[in-house]
Amino acid sequence: MREWKRLVAATAAAVAAVSGLSTTPSSAARPERPGARLIAALTHIEVSRFGPKDDTLYVSPGVYFASTGGAFEIDAVRRHGRVSLWQVRRTGSHVERLRKIEPTRKVHLTEGVPDFFASL
Repeated sequence: MREWKRLVAATAAAVAAVSGLSTTPSSAARPERPGARLIAALTHIEVSRFGPKDDTLYVSPGVYFASTGGAFEIDAVRRHGRVSLWQVRRTGSHVERLRKIEPTRKVHLTEGVPDFFASL
């Protein structure tokens, strides 16, 4: 009877050890790549026009910009009069370039990224 209990205990310990090893996350796993998304705050939007001769439509979409998978950061680098934009991830003292962002028009640092959401 004692040997049977030892065998059951040893089997249970072995199963627990193996299942514990299979669920341990890998320390070499890379973190998720930072990204961005738009979040709609409203499910219904009303569009207004002021006056019969006003051709302009006024829209208040209620949209939020949120980063996903970490901080969303863009580095702007000016070389020879041109500005290049890179999405980066900071890991300690190192800055890793993830991808180059191609804006639709020439970038002026004082005006922000033209057509920002189209560039992503």
